[in-house]
Amino acid sequence: MITRLKIDQFRKFADYHVSDLRPVNLLVGENGSGKTTILEAVHFLRSPNPCAVLTNQAWHRGEVVAERKSRSDSDTYSQATIEHYFTDHALRFNSKIAASYVDGDSNETTRFLQVLSVDEVRQLVEEAEYGGRITDQKGVSHSVVDEFTIGRGGIPSSIRSGRFAWGENPGERFRVGFQAGDIESIELRGLWDLLNQERREDSVYKLLREVLDPNIEDIFFEAGHSFVGNGRNGALVGYTNKDHRVPIGSLGNGVFQLLCLAVKLQWAAGGIALFDEIGTGLHWSVMGEMWRLIIESARQNKTQVFATTHSHDCLKGLAWVCENYEHLGQFVSVQSIKPELDEAVSMPGERLPFALDQEIEVR
Repeated sequence: MITRLKIDQFRKFADYHVSDLRPVNLLVGENGSGKTTILEAVHFLRSPNPCAVLTNQAWHRGEVVAERKSRSDSDTYSQATIEHYFTDHALRFNSKIAASYVDGDSNETTRFLQVLSVDEVRQLVEEAEYGGRITDQKGVSHSVVDEFTIGRGGIPSSIRSGRFAWGENPGERFRVGFQAGDIESIELRGLWDLLNQERREDSVYKLLREVLDPNIEDIFFEAGHSFVGNGRNGALVGYTNKDHRVPIGSLGNGVFQLLCLAVKLQWAAGGIALFDEIGTGLHWSVMGEMWRLIIESARQNKTQVFATTHSHDCLKGLAWVCENYEHLGQFVSVQSIKPELDEAVSMPGERLPFALDQEIEVR
């Protein structure tokens, strides 16, 4: 488990620390304070495939450039660029981004991406401007995780791993699940199939029943639907008190968002689950029960959770759990992200109910 996190020259953070982390960590702060950047840094740091993390998150943010398949081709297509991960939004020789963490045994691991001369890596694409290398450092030991060339506009092309798949790789032993908004249909179906193979779908049903409706019976994906688009395509919900399944899109955005959350949380068991804007689409009245089940799942499955929110109702729901289930507060931290400081302001879960009751600013 990550107990301390350091981010160095990663997007807007030149040198930033997050301390006193626990199994469940909620990041709060103003718009543009860097909450999502911290999720990205954790994902980059702990994912078995950091190259895909960088390109996927850049794509999600809309950090793309227009490319042609060939010089004679008039059609363009979008490619993710990694240049915006650097503090000055530009690639330069020897530029570096880095993140490091300390685990529960006080061992520190650093992962960094360094921009190199293209001659230092094997060139696989035309007109590459730079090379890139991602390295893990543990004590005096260094190991290269991936190498790639970087073309015009900051477009990377992986060399060593060759893996730029969208979404998580279900086969990874240590799983890092990231959710921001809707899960694509092909990814949601793949994760759901995996949970069924591992016989862990009941944990998803438990969360949906206890938070939303005890009559929810099952989730079913119709065959024959296109895998392209959002995960609602062909997704049906069965109820014990209805004789036919209902399209999940008919039940409102909150139901689908909670399904995505539950699936990612269970898929990441034993690893890390990252949720950007957790609780989006959910009514304030179910926030407390959502958090209770997340904390209990994190404890049981040894999963570490990082989430962001702008919602005061979401924060109040977490405080309600810490007050009414006092034994769970010890597993929670709230981190207020203030980029003008060099470290996040940490508050343990045990103190959260008092802080909100006294109207102490924790956002």
